[in-house]
Amino acid sequence: MKINKEATSNIPLSDAFTVLTPSHTSGSSIIVKQGEFNNPLISESDLTTGIYDPKIINSIDRIKGTDRWFCKNCTIKEDKWFMMKHPCKNNNNKEKFNQN
Repeated sequence: MKINKEATSNIPLSDAFTVLTPSHTSGSSIIVKQGEFNNPLISESDLTTGIYDPKIINSIDRIKGTDRWFCKNCTIKEDKWFMMKHPCKNNNNKEKFNQN
């Protein structure tokens, strides 16, 4: 199979994938699909510290003016690093109360 270098050389790899190398995986790389993690408060360098679930990362937010974070899907509140890997209980009942 021949690859056309002219067609592919103008497309940066970062547009399609981000390669992350977590420190605990002995140098092996993890490829994270671009757009999978869309929380603007979590940087790419934050994601290099471990393996994270996009559902968890995309559902956490910071409590304004503090270093505490919360999950939109459950009632857990902790620091950023705990919340990035927290065991989400999916017990936030705000939607249920609004429907009645």
